[in-house]
Amino acid sequence: MKKLKSKIRLLMAIHEPPLNQARLAKETGLSPTTINALYLNKFQAISSSTIEILCNYFQCELSDLLELK
Repeated sequence: MKKLKSKIRLLMAIHEPPLNQARLAKETGLSPTTINALYLNKFQAISSSTIEILCNYFQCELSDLLELK
């Protein structure tokens, strides 16, 4: 069975300058708990507003943020 995986760790690493979780939370307004859950791929669900915020922040497509593995 395929599972939804976050690629936020990669996006944070290639960002100039590289991001840590605290800075990403502060700059996006998302909670540190949400960022950490995505970073560790320990989330049960992700809201469409969170996806929109992150895609806008990283200027990326949905497929750059999430994948089915």
